[in-house]
Amino acid sequence: MIQGLENLETTHKVKLSVPLVASYLARGIKRTQIAKLCNISAAAVYDYCDRHYEELAPLIDTSDGIMAMKSKHIAEKAQERILKHLKDSEKKDLFALNAISGTHIDKMRLLSDKSTQNINMETLNASSQELKIRREELLSRLSTLKRGDNPQSELIEAE
Repeated sequence: MIQGLENLETTHKVKLSVPLVASYLARGIKRTQIAKLCNISAAAVYDYCDRHYEELAPLIDTSDGIMAMKSKHIAEKAQERILKHLKDSEKKDLFALNAISGTHIDKMRLLSDKSTQNINMETLNASSQELKIRREELLSRLSTLKRGDNPQSELIEAE
């Protein structure tokens, strides 16, 4: 007699691999469910995920946050290695390269319809505070106008 595949009981264990675990995790399958699917203990899955976190993280991260952090880390390490090997006279040439790279960044931002203006956060916060104060003044003035107890309303009634 032929049974359905889902009714067959299998006792073999599936060996975990990074692509297999990443595909399950990317689909939102929990580690305990992965353990059941692979016929292994949940502790083994948790241990495997912990040991292979570096390989799994970029595959299951949907926000690209980990890739951004890794890229920044790689760039900082490369910068340190380059600066160690340069002489002081050669470091002066890097200032010119910095200006050129800034120009290229501005061009790229203009071509992608983004602003090239650098916003000073202190100025932005100060103007935000000024707007909040002005808003409170206007709200208090509006409430006094609604109540009718202001000097201007008395002048209008007297005329």
